[in-house]
Amino acid sequence: MVLPVWIGRRIMTLLGRTGAGELEINHRLINRLLTWLFSIEARWLRHYRFPFGVSVVCVARRPE
Repeated sequence: MVLPVWIGRRIMTLLGRTGAGELEINHRLINRLLTWLFSIEARWLRHYRFPFGVSVVCVARRPE
C-alpha cells in the first residue's frame, strides 16, 4: 500500500492540501487512479512482499 499512499499524498501536495485535506479529497479521477493502483498492488502482493509499509490507527471514544 506504500505506492498508492505516496501517490495520493503527492497529489495532495501538488493541490496544496495537507493534513485534514487528505480526508476531504473525493474526485472521480483520483478515485479511479487509486483503484487502479490498488488492484495492481493486490495482484503483485500475491507473489511478493514489501519490506516496509504504512500503518492505520483508529482511536475511538465512547459517547458520553
